[in-house]
Amino acid sequence: MPVILALDTSGPFCSVALAVDGERWVESNRVDRQHNLHILAAIDRVCALGGILPRALDGIAFVKGPGSFTGVRLCVAVTQALAFGADARVLGVTTSMALALQARQLGIERCITAVRSRALLWYLAGFSISAGEVPVLQHVDQLVEKPPSWFVDYASLAGEPPPWIPPGITVLPSDQTPALTVLEYAVATFGSPAWVEAGDALPVYIDGDHSWMPTTRRVSPV
Repeated sequence: MPVILALDTSGPFCSVALAVDGERWVESNRVDRQHNLHILAAIDRVCALGGILPRALDGIAFVKGPGSFTGVRLCVAVTQALAFGADARVLGVTTSMALALQARQLGIERCITAVRSRALLWYLAGFSISAGEVPVLQHVDQLVEKPPSWFVDYASLAGEPPPWIPPGITVLPSDQTPALTVLEYAVATFGSPAWVEAGDALPVYIDGDHSWMPTTRRVSPV
């Protein structure tokens, strides 16, 4: 069985999870903007619990954004460094997909995913979800400052809710171990074409997410 590490520093949690021989180890702590002070030690601790060295990794799954600019870049940098050292493959998972995977675990069939950018700007995406299947992206990640027209098609929201969400939207519980959610997806898909070389571990940036140009524009799916 492949040895797989999953990392998420795109939001308030510094989350690390490891799969070795069917066992799982996870460390997930809310650190807000101090991921850089915790991520490497957290990786060392889960690897010690799993009885491996980082060079034994076969694959690394990482949350590639959108999200905290610094957090996303940190996750990519750590992923690349570990993957090059271990000659491991990598799997980039968007923040919205990670949230949709959490919604799938809760039995939700359709949901909006929401990730805060800054001030009153949020990244939103829409998914349809079937049990046991990969969530299907219906509305690509979009940076908005008010509800888009398709918001009314959904009754559930995963992530950090904007203050302007319409009434009647159910906000799902926060995922306290996001790396573990990503890890299960990574284990299930290991060896698929979605897994790429270390040099292709790249962050996701959403068009319009610039402090000097806070426009609302759509991007192609990644």
